Amino acid sequence: NTNSSLILSEVPTNNGPLRFQRLPDSEFDNQGNLWVSQSLEDNSLHRRSPSGQWTAFDLSDEIPEVSQSMTKMVITNDGKIIYGTVDIGLVGFDPETSMAVNYNEDFNLVSNYIGSLRLDLNGQLWIGSNLGLRILFNPNSIFTDTPSDARSVIIEDTNGIARELLQDEAVLDIEVDGNNNKWVATASSGAFLFSPSGRETLFQFTTDNSPLPSNAINDIAIDEGTGKVYFATNNGIVAFQGERSSKPEDDLESVRAFPNPVRPGFDGNVTIDGLTDRARVKITDIEGNLVYEAVSQGGSIPWDTRSFSGNKVASGVYLLFISTNDNIETAVSKLMIVR
Repeated sequence: NTNSSLILSEVPTNNGPLRFQRLPDSEFDNQGNLWVSQSLEDNSLHRRSPSGQWTAFDLSDEIPEVSQSMTKMVITNDGKIIYGTVDIGLVGFDPETSMAVNYNEDFNLVSNYIGSLRLDLNGQLWIGSNLGLRILFNPNSIFTDTPSDARSVIIEDTNGIARELLQDEAVLDIEVDGNNNKWVATASSGAFLFSPSGRETLFQFTTDNSPLPSNAINDIAIDEGTGKVYFATNNGIVAFQGERSSKPEDDLESVRAFPNPVRPGFDGNVTIDGLTDRARVKITDIEGNLVYEAVSQGGSIPWDTRSFSGNKVASGVYLLFISTNDNIETAVSKLMIVR
């Protein structure tokens, strides 16, 4: 509070006033501005410019209840700020127009207590609350006169009965990997890995099937360089070695396959990296016979070196033919396998 626009809050107690600054989250926008949220103050947003200038934003004229406890923040590609609260749902702020909006249970949020937020690779907003999950397919719609309703993900349980994904679960964190899969931390059911749409559960990690010391997962972090996923629990941190999944590239100039060559004894997956989103990868032997084909969901795909028949391919040189989703750009690479 002495060298920025951040405010020193003061709350009376029996032992005298309690002074503090409660800053739940911060994010950088595309212009290099640092945005900081502050709970319990009408000036609930603060911006530090790249030159070091601080500005406070009072949103209470548009949202009288804005001085609440906040949670997570996201910033859209066009610079709009969206953050969660513990009792009024989402708050959105457009720095271009100074427009502030409140998005709550009236728009099909399962709860106004928002514990986690994450924008996925398609720009969809995944919203975790203390009672489940919602997706807002067009986050910018909350700044219009007709906001889109948040949607639940409907799946079939083991008995074939339709139900909401993570219904009544407290969702504490959501992370998105390079393939647009969703890693979700819950307060009592461990950690989940969902497909990009959320309709398929790829893994559920609990104390029963993994080294997790607790099913209360507070936070998840992904190392994109190695594919390692870290789970922070009430009883310590555990790491899981997942598949490396980088974010999509703008072009195919950095395409590579590794390990290359694949040496005898290697039993893992080959990663084809440097891809654009939804790039098509075809792998053929040196004679041109197609042995594998896939479409990327992010910047990389794994290949277990098996052909369509399920058998591991023989030693030799394999050609990787890669094309972007619109077929405008193509690339060719080679991979050597030694059994």
